[in-house]
Amino acid sequence: MLDYDSFKKIVEESIMDYIPDRDNYQVNIHPVMKSNGKIYDGMCLIPNNPAASILPTVYLNTMYDTYQATERVDDIIKNTASILMDSKQKLLDNGVETLECNPLDLICGDNAKSKVIFSLVNTDANSEMLSDMPSREFQDLSVIYKLYLSDLSNGGYATININNKIADIMGVSERELHDLAMINTRNILPTKVIPMIDIIKNYVPELMAASLEQMPPDEQMYIITNDKASLGAVNILYKDSLDKIAEITGTDLYLIPSSTQEMIAVSTNLGTPDKVADMVYEVNQDAVREEERLSNQVYKYDAQTREISIASDASIHRDIKDAPENTNNVEYDQQPRRHRGR
Repeated sequence: MLDYDSFKKIVEESIMDYIPDRDNYQVNIHPVMKSNGKIYDGMCLIPNNPAASILPTVYLNTMYDTYQATERVDDIIKNTASILMDSKQKLLDNGVETLECNPLDLICGDNAKSKVIFSLVNTDANSEMLSDMPSREFQDLSVIYKLYLSDLSNGGYATININNKIADIMGVSERELHDLAMINTRNILPTKVIPMIDIIKNYVPELMAASLEQMPPDEQMYIITNDKASLGAVNILYKDSLDKIAEITGTDLYLIPSSTQEMIAVSTNLGTPDKVADMVYEVNQDAVREEERLSNQVYKYDAQTREISIASDASIHRDIKDAPENTNNVEYDQQPRRHRGR
């Protein structure tokens, strides 16, 4: 099996074999800082003609993960080239002439404000990134803003972060971005609430699935995300979804930051917040990629006041970056998650 550096070299040398207009582009591999300070190997194809379209960035680290599972180098490169070309056409169809390297054509367009969405990141782990972008604090998290560029052929979607320069060019304040995102995010990426038992039932025998149906509502878990299950944790900002879950359980809620992709809501009857936070910490360290960790804390939703607060001891397990890093554990920009059976 190839090591990562050897795989990276083969991809760099071979990707152009699968690009139809290969003579018009050059391969560019560059470091990209993403959430929680993770540095990824981004790859894009830069046109020889400055007026032509730059193809979206993909991440070699994810490609290597796929290679480790399949050992099919040629198929991975071919599929990646197909994604790049399909994504290029979709961006052009949406009037986006360039991506990441020069987003001015998009943000100066008439439709830019309708593309503003938001997501949540951990404040401490993203302090450097947050210093150059409009944001607002939300407990130990920060709300950041993105421009939704296009759906991608792999089922995900492409975005760019709105930094201070882009916000200035758009002529919008943080408050205006928040108001726009509150409307747009749900329109573009509709909120989805999934009872956990609906997923579990697909993995257990029929009799056990039937018994799960009898579980009291206040003992169940509810996943809060969006229809792509990507960057869906931000949907806790929509209180009506929380109200519906609280009505079902008949209690206040604990909100568990499963990852940046989703929150899990449970009844406050299920235990003390610090015990739940210990579980969150262990899961984060053992099962959640560092770049997807949102927080080690547990939040409480008060159904009467409709307020969210930190319920666990915020001084414990504060750092979400304790675990050793796996520098090859990276995904495409926004790749959809599939909840089996939904």
